Amino acid sequence: MANMKHALLSASGASRWLACTPSARLEETLPKKSSSYADEGTAAHDLCEIMARYFLGEIKRAEMNKGHAKLKRTMRNTTALKCWNAPKTTANLLPRR
Repeated sequence: MANMKHALLSASGASRWLACTPSARLEETLPKKSSSYADEGTAAHDLCEIMARYFLGEIKRAEMNKGHAKLKRTMRNTTALKCWNAPKTTANLLPRR
């Protein structure tokens, strides 16, 4: 769950910067603001990162659970975290580390 900088040429902004290439640099000068949708997307990415790192053997189950608990505290009531309950059953199928 690295605190990463957003990509200059992001996929979500591709329709804009493909039509107007300089808009990508112009956007950097604007104040950063978020939305509940952006927050939910971040939570979903973080959750997927935790699961992928566990599945690839980079972290142990306890570390995966710790990462999930941290997300749960900071990102309440998002669809991404509600979906955690669905993978819980599949998480039991994952190899124990």
